[in-house]
Amino acid sequence: MSTDGFILTNAHVVSDMGVRADSVNDGSPAAKAGIKGGSQQTDLPGQLHTVGGDAITAMDGEAVASMEELGAAITRRKPSDTVPLTVVSGGKPKDVVVTLGERPTSS
Repeated sequence: MSTDGFILTNAHVVSDMGVRADSVNDGSPAAKAGIKGGSQQTDLPGQLHTVGGDAITAMDGEAVASMEELGAAITRRKPSDTVPLTVVSGGKPKDVVVTLGERPTSS
């Protein structure tokens, strides 16, 4: 997923854990904030899934429960805005700050 300079290449919702980062582009605002993508793949009923990435649970103090909510929250901001995020990493919550970048151009 590419949302207003945040750059999660792939992500999905994990029940009440927010939006899990399956992969994060090197050098992206998410990577610079310390958000980590998944490191293992597992086969779940016929589909290969990446697991182990950080889960984004809140942005600027507001819960994030879907990719749509995360995308909408990012879209309401502009490049160079700094935004506090709450993520679950290694099973523990932590707060990070991400500085949004320019929206990637479509190819």
